[in-house]
Amino acid sequence: MPPSYLAPTGVPVADNPFTAHSYFYAVSETSPSGETAVSPAVFGGFLLGKTGAAQAKGINIGWQIEGTPSKYIPVNKNATGINLYRASVAPVSAGGTIPVSPSLQNFGLVTSMSIDEWNAQPGFCFFDDSVSITKSAPVTSSYGFNALSTWFDAPLQQFFDHYQSSVFSFHQYAQEVGSHGTLWMGKVVTVTPKQGAQIPNLSFIDETGATKTIDLAWQWGDGTQTYLALQLVGNAYDVNDLSQTSLATKQTLQAGEYQGAVVHIYFPYFVENTDLTQITLPVSGSVYAVPHVPSWLTNSSWTPSAMVFGCTGVFSSLTDADAIAQNADFPGLSSIALPALENVVVSAFNRGMATGYGFALGALQYISFYQFKAAASVVQNDPDNKLLPAGTYSYFLSGVLQNGAETALSWSQSITLDTAANVTLTWSPQSPALYKAANIYRQGTDGKCILIGSVDNSAAAPAVTFTDKNSKVAQPTTGAPFAFYPGWMEDNSVKSNFYSAFLHQNWSHNLATGISLNGLVYGYPFDDQGNFSTNINYGTALPKTITIDIMPLS
Repeated sequence: MPPSYLAPTGVPVADNPFTAHSYFYAVSETSPSGETAVSPAVFGGFLLGKTGAAQAKGINIGWQIEGTPSKYIPVNKNATGINLYRASVAPVSAGGTIPVSPSLQNFGLVTSMSIDEWNAQPGFCFFDDSVSITKSAPVTSSYGFNALSTWFDAPLQQFFDHYQSSVFSFHQYAQEVGSHGTLWMGKVVTVTPKQGAQIPNLSFIDETGATKTIDLAWQWGDGTQTYLALQLVGNAYDVNDLSQTSLATKQTLQAGEYQGAVVHIYFPYFVENTDLTQITLPVSGSVYAVPHVPSWLTNSSWTPSAMVFGCTGVFSSLTDADAIAQNADFPGLSSIALPALENVVVSAFNRGMATGYGFALGALQYISFYQFKAAASVVQNDPDNKLLPAGTYSYFLSGVLQNGAETALSWSQSITLDTAANVTLTWSPQSPALYKAANIYRQGTDGKCILIGSVDNSAAAPAVTFTDKNSKVAQPTTGAPFAFYPGWMEDNSVKSNFYSAFLHQNWSHNLATGISLNGLVYGYPFDDQGNFSTNINYGTALPKTITIDIMPLS
């Protein structure tokens, strides 16, 4: 909020250098971790009378209520201080036209004080009568002011740096405009958009296994800004193995819905949303010169982490000019396919799956399509007498991809046994082209999650059920099981969205009666990735009233 009380005052002093100028003021709020973007600049008032003679010594600056100076009330609840900035212009006499405010680079820091110190000043105002300022210029973004604005810095920088040397691949199921899916593959590359210039080194695999080149030109840019971007190309895919990425010369592939299309997901660090000029990337150690924001990007002032939390900016780029230009050949590319890809990536960050497991999981590992479809049932007639002791247990599923990689765990299902028994679990079938097996995990009261069995998945015999007979099996050596929000209560845990973790996870001392129903709660924008949102659907039988019971979380 800019100052609202600016009153030239004080007995004029002869040859006062301060009154040889007119001034503009702007403020920012500060916290222990940073500073907000500066407020709009406001004119400080006329220091000269109509005849050009000095009529004041300085300017009282503050905030007011109905013309009376008042205490400063912070806009941001975590603000602890105020920075006051000033820029000078040629002197203007009373009655003259208020000049145009100088640009921000012409402002300098006048004073920095805590909010308590500001409000302790006489009349709640700062009296400015000195031309002295520091060279410290105001910032144009609030990056760093709130700890959440830098929350995902490490994972974001690791992710984009990692995929400069590793292939990113993701099989996207058919979108709303097609009947077949698309295998998206690519790496993070440096691009320098220049309108009309060709985008280099683009090719895709078609349904015959042949490599085809792509002729595509940039729709924007002047060739002066270089960006890091995850560049993904649509390919055909193996209908028997959706995780297969070695497709060259492979025959009888399925043509992809967006086969031959090209999309970019940009590294979300720009001058305008960070005030940074360069970043040293953590994996390669290379120095990245931070560019200006793409001209078409909406919500570009949001910090990188805010773009993740809010699923916006580079993670919801509906206005991407290059994707829009391909819509004629690939319907829905800019409005459906690209946002869905960005949805997958941002969901991985929010859930703590994008980094942290021997660096990163593959995109197909971010979610498990296996989900329980019915309540667990108790079986008490095991002839081998391999029974589970009485107690409360939670079960999870994961899918094993055709390439052997394992997905993150599904939502849990809990059951309490009053006496020793077996437990039978059932779930919906999934494509054998995606998963060759389903893994089943059990978590007991000790909190440990152990593998208790695996069921092969094929078209002839889909994996849909398993009975827990308390048998011991070999445990995975890959770091699995991969859980959403891993160790989110620990300070050194993989970064994730704690708000979403609290809502999603069935955390409680009693695993059967946690804070959510089977772990299903809508936690953040686009949290439905993988069909994990909690929707109440009545069809045409809409009720007249709904009763909601709100209970304490403690």
